[in-house]
Amino acid sequence: MVTHDSKVAARCGRILYLLDGRIVGELSLNSQVEKKEREEAVMRWLEEKRW
Repeated sequence: MVTHDSKVAARCGRILYLLDGRIVGELSLNSQVEKKEREEAVMRWLEEKRW
């Protein structure tokens, strides 16, 4: 799945960050963590990537 929505991405177990067609980052999420915590983790990670 491809998305620009961080909340949708937070539902996935693995997120790849693409820039100019290249993978420049990867985030693995624990499925046991609460939804809100997963969304916050994704947002922190995306901020690091300057998204």
